[in-house]
Amino acid sequence: MGKPWPARALQLNQYLLDGVNPDGTPCQYQQGGLRFPDKSAVSQLSKHHLVRMVVDEAVSVRVCQLFVDGNHRTAILSIYEKLADAGWWLGMSAIDLYILISNRNQAEWSMVKVILGDLQHKPDIHVHAHQIHAGQVKLIAEINILFEDVQAFLFSQGPGMCEKRMKWRHFRRCSKKRHVQYISLYGRPQIK
Repeated sequence: MGKPWPARALQLNQYLLDGVNPDGTPCQYQQGGLRFPDKSAVSQLSKHHLVRMVVDEAVSVRVCQLFVDGNHRTAILSIYEKLADAGWWLGMSAIDLYILISNRNQAEWSMVKVILGDLQHKPDIHVHAHQIHAGQVKLIAEINILFEDVQAFLFSQGPGMCEKRMKWRHFRRCSKKRHVQYISLYGRPQIK
């Protein structure tokens, strides 16, 4: 079944950040970081209890900032991996999980847990093992940079409103899915 959760979580974080934080230091737990008991016997849990455990752990990583960097992505990859270990494949995309777990609209964390816990009722959890989309989770950082670049441009004091609207429409047409994800993450922009 693999390593206990804290040790495995660090391995996932190292994979996602290629072993190094943005400041050049090696990936590590933050001082006083959260520690979880070993719950490696996930295959014996019911679907309901498994999803609840996985969601609690993932949200705890995000809320408590267990690592110096990459907490969102580590939490998301752990969701995929824990469900796959139990023979469940989650069809929800990594960026959709990122939008939920980033909680930019600052909902109560208990509500985020409820929404994520509802994954067990969705038809996109299938009872068969499947390869984890680790690369998709790794890509989140680039997608987030794209969104932040768009955000910075739309709210900058630079080019006029007409030009910004034109570029926003172009972004919306060229990448409909990314546009929907952007709206989910940041809300509809009031172009300045």
